[in-house]
Amino acid sequence: MIGYFPDPYPDELIYSLLARYYAKSGYLGYVCAAEDIFKSTWNLPSIEFLNDYQPEIYQRLEKHTGMRRIVLGHTMFPVYGMFLPPERRRAAYNAMILGKGNYHNLMPLNKWKKAARYLRYCPVCVNADRERYGEMYWHRMHQIYGLNICPMHLCRLQNSSIPIKTNETPALVPAESSYSDMPIVYSSIDCERNLATYVYAMMMQPVNLSPEGMIGDYLHSVIAETKYSSPRGEQCYMSKLFADFEKYYRDLPDNRLTASWMLQKILCNQRISFLEICMVGRFLQISPAELAAMHTPEVSHQEAFDAEVRRLHDMGYKYPAIAKMMNCSLNV
Repeated sequence: MIGYFPDPYPDELIYSLLARYYAKSGYLGYVCAAEDIFKSTWNLPSIEFLNDYQPEIYQRLEKHTGMRRIVLGHTMFPVYGMFLPPERRRAAYNAMILGKGNYHNLMPLNKWKKAARYLRYCPVCVNADRERYGEMYWHRMHQIYGLNICPMHLCRLQNSSIPIKTNETPALVPAESSYSDMPIVYSSIDCERNLATYVYAMMMQPVNLSPEGMIGDYLHSVIAETKYSSPRGEQCYMSKLFADFEKYYRDLPDNRLTASWMLQKILCNQRISFLEICMVGRFLQISPAELAAMHTPEVSHQEAFDAEVRRLHDMGYKYPAIAKMMNCSLNV
């Protein structure tokens, strides 16, 4: 029978919530707590997502917060699921709500990474959390792979000793027991600071669980209105686009988007990375709300271009004059 059970703090991982519960409930050991929390004590506690819990844990989460808010506000689902194709996004969300492990097969979890990852914290957030709540906790914002500064305070994140993916003994480790006092180092790199601010705004956007479009198609529709597209929007000038993109992020530490084919894969809906898509959105000056919504125009740029040509021609203008008015060649 579970007595005390805490409410989640803002942006707190469910792993962190359960670790705080375990630390404050007087259990003699992890196994005793695991029997009350998890359906199977053999499973490793998921740091980024959810496990299959005992009914009473689900009841507590549902009563105090609601499972929808838990998934969207206290797991890494927005990072891995926001830009998935529509059917996969809905399937991954439903699987997580039901506690089914097959959501791992539906989301791009970067399985190719060889470098070890550890839970991270921001030293400025630590001070603020302790002042407000009396303790620090594990934030989602600090675990976004590839983003190495706090999106709120723009200082370097610190690694704990808790690995995010491990084959070690299962454990629930509260943040307070993993903190080491380190100097605060702020980023002085403009593109890194701007990207972190953009990512923070993206994490505040609602995840559309009933989308119609794909992120690559939406980005194509935006590019069609820029200098990186042919006048009718049917061709993307990829070399010029990537050259400017590469120049914009040349000072970004640990930049993974380093080849034009990678950017091309994003535009073709073949590469789904939250941080990389945020990089493209920031570069193209797309607002976070527009990027999260991914609404493609009902009339494509090509259709609008052709309609304007017909309109001007019907008004009596000759094609050479129309080409000059629309700033394109007569061949177009």
